[in-house]
Amino acid sequence: MLELNVKMSIIQDTVAGPGTTICTMTTTGGTAPYVYSIFDDVSVRDTYAISGNKVVTTRAINVNEALNFAVHVVDQSDPQDSATSGLLMPVMQAAAQSKFSKPNVIYKITNDINLYGKVITIPSNCTLDFQGGKFINGYIVGNNTTITSDYACLDYITMSGTIKGPVYSSWWDIKNSNNIAQTTLLQSILNINAGIIRINSNFNIINPNIILDGLKDKTIDCEGGFIKVDKSDYSGSASISYNVIKLTNCSNIVIKNMKEQGDVLEHYEAGTTFTSNKLCKGIQITDNCSNITIQNCICNYNIGDGIEIVASNQSGIHINDIIVTDCICDYNRRQGYSIEAGNNIILNNCI
Repeated sequence: MLELNVKMSIIQDTVAGPGTTICTMTTTGGTAPYVYSIFDDVSVRDTYAISGNKVVTTRAINVNEALNFAVHVVDQSDPQDSATSGLLMPVMQAAAQSKFSKPNVIYKITNDINLYGKVITIPSNCTLDFQGGKFINGYIVGNNTTITSDYACLDYITMSGTIKGPVYSSWWDIKNSNNIAQTTLLQSILNINAGIIRINSNFNIINPNIILDGLKDKTIDCEGGFIKVDKSDYSGSASISYNVIKLTNCSNIVIKNMKEQGDVLEHYEAGTTFTSNKLCKGIQITDNCSNITIQNCICNYNIGDGIEIVASNQSGIHINDIIVTDCICDYNRRQGYSIEAGNNIILNNCI
């Protein structure tokens, strides 16, 4: 049985009055049905309530009093198991929203727009045409939105919703971001709802576990980009198992031209003594994935495997129709390729 886990997905919208949906919960593992509760002090429990698999507001709240909260879940196993999500802060609507109110419009961004940590939702079928300006510090929710820019036009911006056309990582200004911030940003870019994601800039990441969960019909093209894993701390006895990119419950996904380098060299230079429970992979394909293509990728110098295809021990798990072609997985501490489960797994012209 999988370990019980609850994850909140924020609904980035204005917190207006009672009944506003703040987030939805996704729970895995344990035994359903699940029972949820707000996990924090009384003031928080008086502000938010559980409605099915959602968290909603019980009253109007303003930007000055929005409160962090977490969700606690209990399952029906015997003995019962429980889990608690991470903390979440509702995102309030930015004042700049008033400038973006009409659908089917081309908005020319000629000046910088600071969202001050808040969110704007772009009306449907609009274009953001960047002509010298940029968005700073906040959240943008697309709605079949087209973006045109030939420079870094997003500074500390998290994007969600639906984006029409390719999304380019070079839109984000990361020159002053540390490796923790770059890891979080890469995760958010790869999970944007767009048919094509182009990672065409360099990322330095740390302790990554970038999860693509439930994605469909997406191409991730990393031509022009490089992902480097900075040196992690493996000195303790606890197990460490991360993945630069992990796919689960995904279908019709193509990852191509990815160039990724782990942190083996730094540890050899430092004389690190590894134990068998340090397994960190470049790409992992796992439970309920189908029609996945990994093409022309390089996954070198990882503590674990370059590319791993593996299922959990849960019954009913399927991995089908995986193609790994024209890839190089070299100088990894464990194996280049580890194929542990699946049907119709093809490796072609790989080194």
